Amino acid sequence: MKQPLVFPVAAFLLCLSVSACAPKKDLTWSQDKGLILQSLDDINQSEKLTKSNMDLLNQRMTHLEQMLAKQEVALGSLKYAVRKQHIKQKKLALEQEQQHNTATQQQEIKPLPKVVAVQPPKPTIPVVVARSKKLEKSIQKVPVVDSRDANLSKKSKEKDLYTAAYLSLKSGRYDEAIASFQDLLQQFPKGELVDQAYYWLGESFLSKGDFVHAIESFSSLVGGYPKSGKYQPALLRLAMAYQETHHMADAKAVLQRLIQEYPDSRASEKARTRLAAMQGKDA
Repeated sequence: MKQPLVFPVAAFLLCLSVSACAPKKDLTWSQDKGLILQSLDDINQSEKLTKSNMDLLNQRMTHLEQMLAKQEVALGSLKYAVRKQHIKQKKLALEQEQQHNTATQQQEIKPLPKVVAVQPPKPTIPVVVARSKKLEKSIQKVPVVDSRDANLSKKSKEKDLYTAAYLSLKSGRYDEAIASFQDLLQQFPKGELVDQAYYWLGESFLSKGDFVHAIESFSSLVGGYPKSGKYQPALLRLAMAYQETHHMADAKAVLQRLIQEYPDSRASEKARTRLAAMQGKDA
């Protein structure tokens, strides 16, 4: 009796099972394609959300920095006001003390008893000479007021006025800044900070949109203080004020003057850019 063909049948079944279990590449990619694309889309959305959050954080940081700067300026202004008030109080207390001392001295003074006038003997010549020398020595001992102290006091007052006006400008109190700078220029027409005062006075007028008075302030600086550190910036701001008032010829003349006098400066580069933009509009 013949044995059954077990081995060939088993091999055939094994081949069928192997072919059935083999991965079908096309079918697997078509199934996974949507999932992969969805994952990529989710990643892109996550990156966009992260970027949006970063932009929002940057905006908040910028806002906080601006608020901090304003608070620092306000704090400086408050410190100056407190210091000024403290000086006033000390001055008032000193005046009250002086008045009290004067009143006390007047109360202590009593009328002198009447005495019979007795004519003293006429001094001899040596006595007169001795008295004259004594008087000369007493005159020499009289203290002389040092003019340097007076100049130092003026400089300190000028600096205090300038600081108060500058803080008012940076705090957005433009009317107060204008009044303070004008007060400084009136009290110290030949002071050390006159050129700076003219420049920031012009900036205060620009901030208010008062271009006519801004032109006057910058022109005063440019005409009177050609060696000032604010000379070149003042020329730029003067040209801008002329441009805002539609005096284009004057604006171009000022920019050309800046380029000619300081051809290699950064201010001159800005002047060339502004002049080219004006000429492009004319074309």
